[in-house]
Amino acid sequence: MLENEARKDFLQFIAELPEDEDGFELGLHYGFFQKLANVLKAEYRWQKYAMKNRSVQGGGEGQEFSETLMDHMLHKFMIASEMVATEMGYGGHKSLEIRRRHLYLSFFMYGLGMATYGEVSLMDKDTRDLSQEDDTFLNLLKNYPEVVHGPFRRAYELSQERDRAILAGESLGSISVTGRFLWAIVVATFLDKSLYEVRHGQLAFANTFHNVWEDIQPLMREFYSFRIKVLPLLPEIMEYMERYPRWTE
Repeated sequence: MLENEARKDFLQFIAELPEDEDGFELGLHYGFFQKLANVLKAEYRWQKYAMKNRSVQGGGEGQEFSETLMDHMLHKFMIASEMVATEMGYGGHKSLEIRRRHLYLSFFMYGLGMATYGEVSLMDKDTRDLSQEDDTFLNLLKNYPEVVHGPFRRAYELSQERDRAILAGESLGSISVTGRFLWAIVVATFLDKSLYEVRHGQLAFANTFHNVWEDIQPLMREFYSFRIKVLPLLPEIMEYMERYPRWTE
């Protein structure tokens, strides 16, 4: 099964880390999910696990990839990461809360890694797909009750403002569960400090947060309920943006 394959790849990668490093603790280390993204991309050949008649535009070359990225692969990867967390001892001598934190980080890293590599488009679906994709995401939450009250639930709730605008015919473009999840989960990192730790020198990640912030700003202007949730965080967000300016090679 796919989750077993993902589990083996994940365990193999962790085994290759230096002895003084723990893969789960690498949270926002670019090298960690850079390799993870490459492993998954090479091993699973997205189209092999395609959902019929669904596709997204890949990164700079415009290549089309079958859409297993969020609807399918992330669901399986979450299972794999939980299995690994148990095997690494997070279900035993460490508290359940720590285990959950690492599960969140694993899920977050993979999604952000895929975005970093341009494998998904943030605007890749027609509005008619929204209700179907809502069901997909809600089913995932039902299958994993530990995240229902966590940052994923809050990220999902935040995303509804944009969905309603799209369904009402406002000219914001279309957005899939892929794009909705990727930008919303970054918002969730600002809302739940247990998800991430800003570490000195993470310049590559600064670009991702700058890009997402550019997407969030119009939403703050458009939707009052979204704005009041983000406004209390503005000083911290702006401090982060100033401390980690956009990085270019």
